[in-house]
Amino acid sequence: TISAYNENETKLVSYAISDASGKYSLEIGNGTYTFLVSHLGYKTFSIKKKILKDEIMDFKLIEDATSLDEIIVKAKSLDATIQNDTIRYNLKQLATGNEENLKDLINKLPGLEIDENGKIKAHGKKIDKLLIDGKEFFGDQHQLATENINSEMINGISLIENYNDFSDIYNQNKSEKTALNIEIGDNYRGNIKGNVAVGGGYEKRYELNSNLYSFRKNTNFFFIANSNNIGKQTFTFEDYISFQGGIQKLLEGNLNSSNVSNKDLPSYLFPNDNVKSKDEQFSALNFSFNPSNNFRLNSYIIFDRTNVNKKHLATQTYVANPQNIILNIDNTKDNTFLVHNSFINAIYKLNDKSIFEYTFSFSPQKNDQTSIDKFDLRSFDTTTGNNNYSLNQALSYKQKINNYHLTSTFYHRVKSKNEELNIFSNSNFLGLTFQDDDYSVFQDIINLNNNFELNTSLSKKLRKNSFIQIKYSISKNVGSFKSDIYNNSLANNTKLDVLESLGGLHLYNNKKAFINYNVGSNFSSLKSNGLEKYSFLPFAGIKLNFKKSHSLNISYKRTLKLPQATNILEESYILNFNTLINNENIVANAIAKYDNFNLNYYIYDLFSGTLLIFGGNLIFGKDITAINTLNFTDYIINNYFLGDKDKSINAHLLFDKRFSKIPFSIRLKNTFFHIEKNNFINGYKNKLSSNSLSHNIKITSNFKKSLYNFELGYKRKQDNIESKDINVKNRVILNTSYFNLLVNYNKLNLTINNSIEFYTSSTTNQKFFNLSPILNLKTNNKLTFYIKGNDLLNMNKNFIIQNNIYENYFEEKTVSVLGGFIITGLKYKF
Repeated sequence: TISAYNENETKLVSYAISDASGKYSLEIGNGTYTFLVSHLGYKTFSIKKKILKDEIMDFKLIEDATSLDEIIVKAKSLDATIQNDTIRYNLKQLATGNEENLKDLINKLPGLEIDENGKIKAHGKKIDKLLIDGKEFFGDQHQLATENINSEMINGISLIENYNDFSDIYNQNKSEKTALNIEIGDNYRGNIKGNVAVGGGYEKRYELNSNLYSFRKNTNFFFIANSNNIGKQTFTFEDYISFQGGIQKLLEGNLNSSNVSNKDLPSYLFPNDNVKSKDEQFSALNFSFNPSNNFRLNSYIIFDRTNVNKKHLATQTYVANPQNIILNIDNTKDNTFLVHNSFINAIYKLNDKSIFEYTFSFSPQKNDQTSIDKFDLRSFDTTTGNNNYSLNQALSYKQKINNYHLTSTFYHRVKSKNEELNIFSNSNFLGLTFQDDDYSVFQDIINLNNNFELNTSLSKKLRKNSFIQIKYSISKNVGSFKSDIYNNSLANNTKLDVLESLGGLHLYNNKKAFINYNVGSNFSSLKSNGLEKYSFLPFAGIKLNFKKSHSLNISYKRTLKLPQATNILEESYILNFNTLINNENIVANAIAKYDNFNLNYYIYDLFSGTLLIFGGNLIFGKDITAINTLNFTDYIINNYFLGDKDKSINAHLLFDKRFSKIPFSIRLKNTFFHIEKNNFINGYKNKLSSNSLSHNIKITSNFKKSLYNFELGYKRKQDNIESKDINVKNRVILNTSYFNLLVNYNKLNLTINNSIEFYTSSTTNQKFFNLSPILNLKTNNKLTFYIKGNDLLNMNKNFIIQNNIYENYFEEKTVSVLGGFIITGLKYKF
């Protein structure tokens, strides 16, 4: 290497590398230069020379041989490998062998976690797709996979950013979808396999569970059945919600403003299974079929029946002016919930440039409830019957023509809710008029929504990394709300007819580059019951990609939310024995606007085993729907009311560190949620401020082939609510310390979960010790004997104290609970 510096050696002017015969060439002007010449194994040669014309300079170097000490090169096993947008986790490095199922494995992977609803989150965000060997698995019902796929079946786990699935055209723009792919080991492919578990024990507690699966090249088949009365909830409330509207996520560029949701105040519930008894029968079947490169089918069917008995004593304080209203209520409730969901997604590729996709979802539900409420000398017997269903269909066509991409999706949704409410009492209630001392009401409600929508987008590549996209969406949404109280004069028959046209222009760069940008706007023309409104909806975002696993993302967008037919009432309808619902000033075109700001920072250093994620969002709402509560002696009327604004902040911090010299890892997680909004009490503005702050620190051992491993941690959650105008404050704090021990010895596997919980509210202090061991003893490769205990120190505990806080009242309750249990059983694997 020949380098030419200026005379003072402060600036490199030119350099060259000689060929194999030593020839080189430098292009420099006249002047004095210092030349440095170097070659591996030779001493560096230096000379200062004045150059006045073209000339030849030869250099002769002197050997510089050095005897080195022994060099030892050690390779470090990384926690993961990153290739393009895929992170493949090193399970041999991260797992210890104590893991029982997929859930245990995921919770040990950097940046991944299972939240309280059983959903898989990657870098603080719920994943879009869960895949088994590249095939979709039970939609959004992640819990069915995480708790039913054994860890020994898993050969690999990969997180895929910007996931392009089978329905995406080759070389299509980055999808911004996230997928988690679970690779099944070769020993569990091909044949039909499964397992059955049966257990029973103390106070007639039982559980039955069975899995049947077959993973093949072109097909995946998985069947799950479960029945139990130990309080295990296979089907969650969030699963139910995803059935109602989850299909809309399949719509690319869905611009329907009425689908934007707004967060309400959080309820402050003590985290326990607060029921007197619960029985559940659940079954599910997932089937994926991929016979060729042109066709793919994914489908699942789910049935769930849950029967719950609840009992509580509650002191409810309704915020009023000048004096609060206090009710002491004794409540007993039986609830039977039936749900079924059928889902089909079929994709056909005409060629690499044309795709058809059809998606169908049908979910009927039935919810029957009986409730007995008593306070003072009054009693109320309430029966409620809900028969609901949701039907969704979407048909998409995608076409690539040269540098153009065309996507068109037709969507249809019908959602129906029918409710029968019967209330019997021994005295007047709700200010209603009754005949002949017959204190009863019979109410029917029919709530129907019918939505048609067509979305079309055309995008074109402008340059190597730049694109332009034109979008157009038109939707027709007809909603109706009917309510009749047969022995009273209250009745509603409202209709909301919305026609929305929305066009947008979008400029973006989302190929792998240091700077990705995303900017554009939509223009909405919205007619609601003949009233027309226009809205401008800008959005913008920038992403800085410092490295493959190091990025910063900042974005902004404006969204809308329309009122529903249930908000535009003519008369009151009954919510329960002491609450009426009415409308004060909500009209059909009362559109709420939300400005959303987001920031996310992410860095994952594979060599140090360090992952850091922090970010959050800030949302400002304007012209939102609030509630004006009118307080009477023994009942309230909640009127829908056009409020002025609200504000919410949601922030998170996640830090994972895995130490290389000692077999431990640490996880720090902090979340913060804050909301400010206005409601009204007897016409007076009531500014509500609530926040929730949680801290979680966990230390996990990672001893390989060891007798034991452990988890040690501390969690704190603090919830606050304050009504600044009426001077109402409340605070709930939960502190939990835990130590979980995992023991592996030959064919014996023992897990002991220990925790102590301190629960503090403005009126209550409680302390709970929890001891929950699970023992598995393998008698052979197929049969396992187990003993499962849950909350053994509180097996006879039959109630807890909890606080709930709502917008216009708060309550303290003594609630019946299941208590602990112990069961023994057998697992058979085939």
